[in-house]
Parts: sequence; structure tokens; C-alpha cells
Amino acid sequence: MGWKLIDESASEKEQQSCNILWIDTSPVQSYFTKIKPWQRINHFPGMVNIARKTRLAESLEMMKKGFENEYAFFPTTYIIPRDLAIIKEKAFSLSGKSKQPFIVKPDGGSQGRGIFLTKNFEDLENLKSTHVAQTYILNPYLIDGKKFDLRIYVLVTSCDPLRMYLFKDGLVRLCTEAFIKPNATNMDDRCMHLTNFSINRQSDQFEGSNDENGGSGSKRSIAWFLSWLSDELGSDVSNQLWAEVGDICVKTVLSIAPILLREYHSTFGLSSNCEGNEKAGMCYAEQKEGRKCCNKSKNEILGSRSFAVLGIDVMIDSNIKPHLIEVNHLPSFATGSPLDESIKSRVISQALSVLKCAPSDQQTHTNEERKRRLGRAGGSIAHLPVAPVEKQDIKSNVACRINMIDLVTKIYARHAPEKLDRVDALLHKYQGYENWLVQRLEEKYEKPLAEINEETKQDTETKTKNGILSMECSKTNESIDVDALEEYKALVECGNYDRIYPPCGKNKDKLALYLEMNKHACEHDEKEQKRLTCPLWQQRNHQKENLNVEIPIDGRENDNSSTRGDWMVHGNVHIKKQEIVTKIIQPPSQKQIEAAERLSKGYSVEDRNIDGSNVGSVNASFIHRLSRAEEIGRQRRKWNECEDVSKIQLQMIPINLEFSKPS
Repeated sequence: MGWKLIDESASEKEQQSCNILWIDTSPVQSYFTKIKPWQRINHFPGMVNIARKTRLAESLEMMKKGFENEYAFFPTTYIIPRDLAIIKEKAFSLSGKSKQPFIVKPDGGSQGRGIFLTKNFEDLENLKSTHVAQTYILNPYLIDGKKFDLRIYVLVTSCDPLRMYLFKDGLVRLCTEAFIKPNATNMDDRCMHLTNFSINRQSDQFEGSNDENGGSGSKRSIAWFLSWLSDELGSDVSNQLWAEVGDICVKTVLSIAPILLREYHSTFGLSSNCEGNEKAGMCYAEQKEGRKCCNKSKNEILGSRSFAVLGIDVMIDSNIKPHLIEVNHLPSFATGSPLDESIKSRVISQALSVLKCAPSDQQTHTNEERKRRLGRAGGSIAHLPVAPVEKQDIKSNVACRINMIDLVTKIYARHAPEKLDRVDALLHKYQGYENWLVQRLEEKYEKPLAEINEETKQDTETKTKNGILSMECSKTNESIDVDALEEYKALVECGNYDRIYPPCGKNKDKLALYLEMNKHACEHDEKEQKRLTCPLWQQRNHQKENLNVEIPIDGRENDNSSTRGDWMVHGNVHIKKQEIVTKIIQPPSQKQIEAAERLSKGYSVEDRNIDGSNVGSVNASFIHRLSRAEEIGRQRRKWNECEDVSKIQLQMIPINLEFSKPS
């Protein structure tokens, strides 16, 4: 395959010089902190969100809320102990028995360890760790009377933009005992109900095979299965089944697409919007066109830093409908038979063939780092030494999104065709400074680079007439994804893969639906990030209505948002800062003025029968002059506090009471 294997016993220097870290053991997360800038790894940060059975169930249930019919391809799943009350209410009787058998699996289990079937609620209550309980598929499709599942291999070459390929072959893993629906006598028969290869190979009835084509034995090939199914039910049925399998794989990964993107950028130090890439090594062609490459790191290493080969297990029911069982991000690549070696070697070799690796990656990174350090110091890079690199390595690594050899060739073809034979030597001389070279050639020959790129775009568009690359499939419509074209040629045209995302050919019409699903997943992920990172008061709708500042996510300040102090009270992020509202007292109404006038005359506020003839009535004679003066003074002070006292016209009429002896 052209690769040199460096095991863990090698020296530290040899381990750091390798191009790819291939990890087959768990946990994987620890290796992301050790990876060097020029290295790639066969895992994506965040892929555990579908590799773990509980997280897979949560992700698919989230998507099912928005696309109920499209996400009906997995069995009903309950997370134990979280969903104990729900499953008891829906599936179990008062006696704790269920008519529907459940298959219970540990969250992080593998190779069939800890899996059992049950109809008793007590078995679920007694679990000590996190498990999932799935409804058992009672009507599986059978081969030779035995239950089976399919091991599907899916290659993910990039998450920004997302690109997925489905291997056209795979493994069919059969049980070693004839299938009978679960009952009280066979519930514990693991070789009848579980299709795990590690369980059935220990059975006395296991059938090995030396057939490289996988047409017999307890492990067969998917190519044989589709051919057999076509003979049994017709080619249309087998083709439709394979298309649905690919659709399931895409929808499963789309459920965590925003998580993959966020964690990939966080792990490898990339920015999702690529702001500042001009300073971090954006190629000159990208600067000239004004576009940004989101899949390029600051270390000038081409292509994605991660790739993954997923092992997706699918089961077929009697209605030829596929059901997703689980996703393995650490599928076994052991080759215990000629069939294993034939299939798995093609899966790995073709996956490695599209990685943009070269022996000079470490030296390229070192040169770029030295160039940046020298640039910060204000020095010159004209005499920076460059390590010799073979010509065939240059041709595969001198471009970022645009093939530099093609650019230089087009410039010389137009203005100096006699120098075409010097292109390789020129690129060898200026290895590491191709951007500067293209800029100088453009200045010398006064050729707008945009015109050259337009021609390259037109040449590429001619290749898309047969559905090889769809413009709308790329992340932006402004640029052609050269990596996608190269991968398509290597994996689809010259290999054994089908591209399932972005869809092409007959499946091109699915793109709009996939984009809607991706949007739904992004909205849910954004909501979850706000829930986890924003203060609680910002999430309450009745308080958010009175908020005039934009809510920052992850504690980061946006250009259009306020500073941290504007939206958070020091000392407690859960308390909203209360405004001190000054109450404005309104001037008295006409009714209040009339009531005050009645009080000034010595009458009750409620006494409205006041005229000039009864001013000296007996009611007033019982009111002391002092009490009346205090009441008048209190009202006067109150009116003086009003905003506009001048509107109140009150005339205080002194009353002199004279008592005379009646005649």
C-alpha cells in the first residue's frame, strides 16, 4: 500500500514523524491532545455521540421530533434507568410482565457482552449501570432459516463540508441456530437471537469458509446477499434496499453534524467562519477571490485532519425494511478469513488513498512556522533554506483548494509557453512559497488571477454534467470543491465506494431534505449550547422580552453584542439586574379637587349636597378648627408635590362660625 507501519514500541521521534494515527482502541479522546499539526487521525471528535447507544438514541429521537416519518428506521429505545417510569407505563402490565420482548444492551458494551432478552420489568430495575432497552424485531428476514445482520462500512472524509461514502460491499453475519420467536424456553439462547460474530464463532455450529466471494458459511458478503436477494425478489427490491441503507447512514450522521463541526474546530484550532485566515496562511488565490476555506488549518496542512471508517449494523425485517441497530466507530478490522481480508483491505486502502499526506508534511509545517516567526520579527524570507522534496510529492501538496501546478501552467501557457518545461523545477525551488510565486507571476505578466480561476471553474463544471459534482452540494456556491472531485475519482470511479453525501446521480433530489434535517439539528444544537452556557434569566421568555442586548453564546462577545458586564450581574449570573423605577405622581383630577373643596368647607368627602345655604349647618359645628386646619395643611403639602401644581386652583375659604341664641 506504500505505507510504513510505526508501532508504539518505536522511538518518540519516529512516532512524531508519522503522518496518520490509526487508533483501534478506546478511549480515543486522549489521542486528540497528542496529535501533531502535520498528522491526521482516523476518528472525528464528537463521533462518540452516535457510537454510544444512549447518545445515538437521544440524537435520533431529537431528529424524529422534526421528521417523524424519515426517522422511523430504528427500534423504539428506552434509556435505563432514566426512562424506567416511561417504559413501565407503556410496555409493562401491573404484574411487571410485557408481551413485547426487549433486548437490553450496556451503553458502552461491545462484542455482545452484557446483552440479554427480557419480558420482566424487574430485570430492568436491577440494572446497576446505564443500558438501553430496544423493542425486539420479531419478524427478521432469514437466510437458511437463520437471523442475520449487515455490517455496513461508511467512510467520512470531511465534516466541513460533510462528505460521506458508502462501501459497495460488506459483511453478512448469521446466527448459528435456526430462528424461533422468543419464548420462555429460548430467551437465553444467544446464538439464536444475537448476530454478533464474537458470540457465534464460539458455537459448535459455526461454519467457517475459505470462499473469498463470501457465498457460504456463517459470514458472507453483502455483494453475495444483494445478488441472492435479487434472484429471490427481483433487482428492483435489492436496489431499493441498498438505497435505503445509504439513506439511513446519511440521516444518522446528520443528526450530529453540528456537533462534529463544532468539536472538530475546537480540537484542531480552526474557526468556523475562518475569520483571520488571511494572517494564518490563506492561500493567495483565496485572498484574491475573497473566499475563505473553512477546512484549512493554520499549519498549511492540506485536507481534513480527521477521517473515519464507521461500521454501521443494519437488520432487515420480513418486509425488506432496514432497521438501524448500532454504530461502531471502532469496527474490527481483523482478518480471520479470506473474505475478511478481501473486504477490509479494500475498505482501508481506498480510504487511505484519498488522504493528502506526503513525507514532507512535517518539513512543510516547520518551514511555515519559521517563516511566520521570521515575518513577525520583520526579517526577510528570501534566503530561507528549503529541504529538497521529490517532484511527485510537490504535485500532490502545493495547492490549497486550487492546484498550484495548474495555475502556474496556465500563466506560462498564455504568456511564456517556452518555460512550461521549467514548471516542476520552479515549484521545487519555491516549495513552501507557492502563494508568493503565483503573486509574482501575476504581477509580471499582468494577468488577473480571477480570470484564470474562472476558466478552472468552467473546466470543472463540464465534469458535473453527469452528476459527478453538484454545485449546490458544496458548502458555498462560490467555489468548486477540488477535494470532492479528487475523492470522487479515487473512491467512486476507480474504487468500490458510492458517494451518499452530498448526494449525486439519482439521489440528487434528496439534497433539499438533507439540508432541512441539517438545519433542524443545528437549531437544536444551538438551543442546547445556550441552555448550557447562558445565564438562566436569559432563557426565560418573559424576561428575554425586556432584554435589549444580544445573548452571547459560550461566554464569547460578538461584534453586535454588549460586553459581559452589560448582561451579567457580578457575583451571580442567575440574577437579573433590576432597574430602579421612579414613580411619577400625576396631578389631581377634577373629582379629587371637588372632594378637597368639600373638605375645606367642613363637609365629608362623600357629601355631595353642598350649597351656600347650608355652609353653617350642624355638621360643620362638630369639626374643630384645629383638625380642619391640619387636614387642609396635609392636602396642601400633597398638592405641592405634584408635577404641575399650577393646574390646581384651590381657594381656601376661611369659615368663621358664630353661634347665636335662637329667639
